[in-house]
Amino acid sequence: MEFQCDICLKTFSRQSDLKRHKFTIHGSSFFSCNKCDKEFNRKDKFVEHCRKCVITCKYCDANFKLQKDVNEHVNLIHTDKKFVCTKCEKKFAAMTSYGQYDSRRTLPIP
Repeated sequence: MEFQCDICLKTFSRQSDLKRHKFTIHGSSFFSCNKCDKEFNRKDKFVEHCRKCVITCKYCDANFKLQKDVNEHVNLIHTDKKFVCTKCEKKFAAMTSYGQYDSRRTLPIP
């Protein structure tokens, strides 16, 4: 016995395959990637996609798994470095980074 999809007329040998087809192909998407906005009907395909999906820096071709890593990269590489160490002239994009660097440099060496 064959089971036919009433939407696209594709046929299946098992009813479970037809159900899966209708849900996967014609159903609404329940899983959405927050990195690239691609949508998935099946959790297994969504999870598989998320393992591989990367966020590309908008200024260069660098790829990252997490948005926080992209933000850190942009701040370190693509942002003007306004804070300059008065001792060695190393430059920093954020005051907090400079402050952490400066406090480590001024600690006495044991």
